[in-house]
Amino acid sequence: TGLASINTQKSIYHPGEEAEILMVVLDQQGKLVSDASVFLNVTDPNGISTIFSTSLGTVTLEEKGIYRAAYSETGVEGEYSMFVHATTTTMNNAMLSSFFVVDFYEFDILRDTPVTTDPFREPFTSSIRVVSFVNDTTFDFSEVLPINFTVVNAGGASISTLGDKTILTWKDMDSNDQVTYIAIPPLRTPELWEMGESFVDYSGGRFNEARPWFLAVDPASNVNLSQPDAAAPGMNVIVQFVGDDFDSADTIAVNTSDIFIGQKIIYNQSGHVVQNNGRIMQVPFFVSSSA
Repeated sequence: TGLASINTQKSIYHPGEEAEILMVVLDQQGKLVSDASVFLNVTDPNGISTIFSTSLGTVTLEEKGIYRAAYSETGVEGEYSMFVHATTTTMNNAMLSSFFVVDFYEFDILRDTPVTTDPFREPFTSSIRVVSFVNDTTFDFSEVLPINFTVVNAGGASISTLGDKTILTWKDMDSNDQVTYIAIPPLRTPELWEMGESFVDYSGGRFNEARPWFLAVDPASNVNLSQPDAAAPGMNVIVQFVGDDFDSADTIAVNTSDIFIGQKIIYNQSGHVVQNNGRIMQVPFFVSSSA
């Protein structure tokens, strides 16, 4: 039935802070879906619900398969539940999660961690910044990963295991320090992995992240062929990418400023222009005469 997941940048907020909510939608094949109908219900500790949806325009598509909503009614301390329901003609899935609002807590754990990754193509990179609200000058921070993740680069952390978890630990951190590591999950899709809860060890004890981070595994569209594969300076060429699942959210990038990319057009296997499930993506490349 596909997969829907939901995250907030951090698991605990101060009263009045805006919570950025990110949702991922995968179809039955584990591919990102950009035309889903997404419904989100956020309920505060007093039982008051706020509804967001793509139809209302309050859930927006950030990039392919990734949707965003902003919740600002965080004036009451306590637990806020989040329920997301995503549907298309071929998928139907829901997920329940939560975040907390607390007047005082010891540490902010701010994640710049992807909500989706394609392990068939490359590892993912995660960065985490830790802000201290206590007087400790140094502390230790630990990230928690499933044991079957492969750590490609620990970013200076020591690596240990505990049960079915891998622990990355950075020693003697200061407030506002950021750590970065690179890892790769198993080659399975669709799949939803729990990362965390991370934790901080300091003189006052241990502070735990209040909720895991959810990472969805999505295999990117396969590009089987691109043609032509070369052009001379000053030429304008139409490049065709042949694959299995192009859509309007796909982007093309080049590693030179000498090539300008024009408007893409996506065709299905019948040759009709489409927005989703395309087999051919056609893009004009304009090559500088000074290239």
